[in-house]
Amino acid sequence: MCRQELENIVRDVHNKFHVELAICEVFKRRWSYITGTKNYVSGRYRIGIDEKYGIIVNCEKQDVDRIKMYIKKG
Repeated sequence: MCRQELENIVRDVHNKFHVELAICEVFKRRWSYITGTKNYVSGRYRIGIDEKYGIIVNCEKQDVDRIKMYIKKG
């Protein structure tokens, strides 16, 4: 994925769910920040996009599955 695609995912998820998030490149256990929302500090939940990228999101537990489904459809 190019950076613009990743930034589009951040914008779409932020606008739909009103959460702060960051997209990271995944290296097994280490997640390396690429881009995120302006006010992103940290998040509680990790959601894999694919084998190379993931999202760290600061949201309520009940929203995690909804966000996962939204990303998988996108």
